[in-house]
Amino acid sequence: MQGESTVARRVASGIDRGVHLHTDDFGRAIVSGSIPPYLPAADDQNHTVMDVIAAAPYGCARGGFAAIVDGVIGPWMLLHFRPWRDMYPETPVHYIVLRPDGDTTLARAHDPAPQAAP
Repeated sequence: MQGESTVARRVASGIDRGVHLHTDDFGRAIVSGSIPPYLPAADDQNHTVMDVIAAAPYGCARGGFAAIVDGVIGPWMLLHFRPWRDMYPETPVHYIVLRPDGDTTLARAHDPAPQAAP
């Protein structure tokens, strides 16, 4: 089983002028005053980061690139993409959910891959 980043990078690589936007990179770009995104106090921060993430693929599209946004984006965060979709209705948007099988999920829960330092 491959992870979402591997799949996203492969999809972007298979597209003429493809871009892989990894959402974790946007959160890590906060170098001062960051609140861990899983804390309730990070809600405003998370929405700000998602505003920036939502704008990025449309900026890529205006430059002739197809962007694959890779990350955990719950349905409750899709509202950030709507204004851009409405401004650029000719730009296709797809939402894909990757779900690992049960064994992979359990293996990752018990022995998660090391995360890059913020």
